[in-house]
Amino acid sequence: MSYVHHIIIPEDEQFMGNLMGLRLILSNLISNAIKYTEENGEESFSAMVKARHMEFVIKDNGIGMSSNELHALFKKYGKLNESKGGQGIGLYFDKNLIDQFNGTIHFESESGSGTRVTVNIPLA
Repeated sequence: MSYVHHIIIPEDEQFMGNLMGLRLILSNLISNAIKYTEENGEESFSAMVKARHMEFVIKDNGIGMSSNELHALFKKYGKLNESKGGQGIGLYFDKNLIDQFNGTIHFESESGSGTRVTVNIPLA
């Protein structure tokens, strides 16, 4: 398994918000990418400033999701894959935290082809 990261954030940019909440969001999304990618797969993480937003992108070439699964992502206890550990509440909490930041989360995925998650959070 390989992991690639790209972080391009100017030093003068400031994020005003709940740092613990941001850490929870990112650690859950990265953990999911790792959990649902096979041993020889690849995950990547990037962070950059775009149009007065912090943009975080987490990608993997794991098992992916169908369009039906994508529609059920943010349901509390809406676990999509029973063969993997977890309670099915991580994305529910992520979505609530991102909403509190006035941000957005977007998933692109296809069964067998991996997943791309984009989170945008406004800067101060």
